[in-house]
Amino acid sequence: MENQGKLIEMLQEMKEIAQSQNNYLTKNEIAKYLGDTVLSKEQLQAVYHYLGENHIEVEGYVYIPDRIEEEASDQGDDKQEKKEKSRRSQNLNMYQEELNEALADLEDIDQVLLAFLQGEESARNELITLRLPSVVEMAKNYEKRKVSIDDLIAEGNVGLVAGIEKLYQNKEDYFKDTIINKKKFFEDLNSEIQQAIENFIDETTESKDWEDAILAKTNLLNEAAKYMTEEIGRVPTIDELSEYTKISREEINNLRGLSEDAKRVADSSRS
Repeated sequence: MENQGKLIEMLQEMKEIAQSQNNYLTKNEIAKYLGDTVLSKEQLQAVYHYLGENHIEVEGYVYIPDRIEEEASDQGDDKQEKKEKSRRSQNLNMYQEELNEALADLEDIDQVLLAFLQGEESARNELITLRLPSVVEMAKNYEKRKVSIDDLIAEGNVGLVAGIEKLYQNKEDYFKDTIINKKKFFEDLNSEIQQAIENFIDETTESKDWEDAILAKTNLLNEAAKYMTEEIGRVPTIDELSEYTKISREEINNLRGLSEDAKRVADSSRS
């Protein structure tokens, strides 16, 4: 019990230290904080898992939740949607397991970062691989935005690669006189990843909003054209339809190709 209490105290200290350095710890740092406390491989994995549960990234370890929580299902959620959610969860778990295997033989991130800032090309690729788990964790923060987690991870990976290139162009901000400002480097790199993910979400949302607006106006024109045809005994002109729907004549013309009814109305105005 005494050893367990001591371990709990050390874990709490690790959490506080990690919070002061962008919620990130290396395995060497963890070993240092554990001191003379000897843990088995399974116990170390449990420590890494505990830190992951507290939103702390451990270098070279991909945190996989004990249970991937499903979002509350809407009343209209059918079996196909649930099946799709399950498939995405399985794909994500497989991707994380593959990352763990890829990370197993890589060097300490401090050494890799130093080599990268000194211009070693191979270190660049290792650095990208080492940071892939952080992209997964960041992408998960946006799962409720109704954008595919696979797409979020893909865009985050693009941001990771572009960010590393950008930071290398300004490496003097992070590496001077053999001293590395690791905290600033990874904070800035995470900002690049986050920006890439958020830009993708904004573009996707804007596109979806535009499509929804076009569909709504097209449907309105369809219904209005049918109703007016029945009421006045002929197909309405663009001006008549514009007055009835409050959609401008110019916009109706723009929608012509998207709706057969709207096209019919536009054509009738030339009769």
